[in-house]
Amino acid sequence: MSYLAPEDIISAILHFLPRDKRRFTADRESLHKFFYDARKKYPGLLQNIRFRERYPFPESRALDQALANFEAAGLLSRKNDSPKYYYVENEIDHYFEVFAKVRLRRKRLSYRAPKKLSEELASRLCF
Repeated sequence: MSYLAPEDIISAILHFLPRDKRRFTADRESLHKFFYDARKKYPGLLQNIRFRERYPFPESRALDQALANFEAAGLLSRKNDSPKYYYVENEIDHYFEVFAKVRLRRKRLSYRAPKKLSEELASRLCF
């Protein structure tokens, strides 16, 4: 059975963001709270993004690492004039199509939950 990495799920969520909503907060607390709440709603989908109950907010090393990996790969960026936002680069769609989509299919996961999370991310954290 194939492993579903946090990057697979996050890339699916980012892939389904509308083109005009591909800028979201880089505020660590807001992002961790969003995914912490999402994990409660979709525990099967987000099972590999684990959280530690910490003050002042729950933290996930897996989430931090996934975002850092996307930045290093050029799939996310923070522009010099506004480092408080992540910009989703169009290459995220290629990553999703070539890598993540295949692993989601192997796990027999539908796109309904990532699409819903994408909508929630767009309404709560995108600019």
